[in-house]
Amino acid sequence: MGKKKKENSDLQRLSQLPPWDWPDDMAELVLAMLRDTQADPLERLLAAEMAGTPSVINDQLLVELNNVLCRGSEEDELRCMAGISIGMGLEALAASDEEEEEEPISMETIEQLQRSLHSLYLDRSTPDDVRRAALEASVRMPEDWHTQAVQEAHASSDPTWRLTSLFCMGYIPGFEAQIIEALDSTDPDLHYEAVCAAGNFSLPEAWPHVSELAVNTSTEKNLRVAAITAMAAIRPEESLETLNRLTEDDDEEIAEIAEEAMEMAREIIESEDEEP
Repeated sequence: MGKKKKENSDLQRLSQLPPWDWPDDMAELVLAMLRDTQADPLERLLAAEMAGTPSVINDQLLVELNNVLCRGSEEDELRCMAGISIGMGLEALAASDEEEEEEPISMETIEQLQRSLHSLYLDRSTPDDVRRAALEASVRMPEDWHTQAVQEAHASSDPTWRLTSLFCMGYIPGFEAQIIEALDSTDPDLHYEAVCAAGNFSLPEAWPHVSELAVNTSTEKNLRVAAITAMAAIRPEESLETLNRLTEDDDEEIAEIAEEAMEMAREIIESEDEEP
């Protein structure tokens, strides 16, 4: 009993540190907590959240997260958090350097995972929140079945499925018109996802909208952050002057995001210049 309490308190303490200060055995600590079905539910929820951190995620954690996601006896909140972390892990892998000598996640695991996520999404007896989590996780590595799934979600009368569809449109090509249309949504969540999706696909039609959001100090914080990042992706060269001004913003977080967006814009410009 005393050991379990110590592990729990250690996990809480470590969650307050940046990932680069985590111990070398962090993945093992998180994995042990996920596997302990008798542990404090809040501790397991924290472990599921931490498991998606790029510096920690590996084959074993992905498999265990998928076990949690698919296990009907688990709380829906924990299952959904497992899905979120699976998505983060897949996205980090998709964005990683292909020249890295050793990948923390094998292609065999990814293929098995995608089959499992697809089956979970198709299972109508599974709670909708969990099905949505499975879909949102799987789109990080697009497959043929995703287009129909996103179309069905977008056509739903359920606002939560429509929100999932906009999130997924940021990863699945072919929904440019729907993304642009959603930029005018009065629903703040749909609006946010549309801005993120427009940035992910560098949609030029979104430039006037996202650039206005970025410079407007009355824009809600999360939306403004998304718009600043989208600016750099949509028109990297044209965005540099505005982003440079935003690095002097009174809000330190906005200034930091603008600095990161400038770096991203420069990288895009350099990569375009290197293309034959």
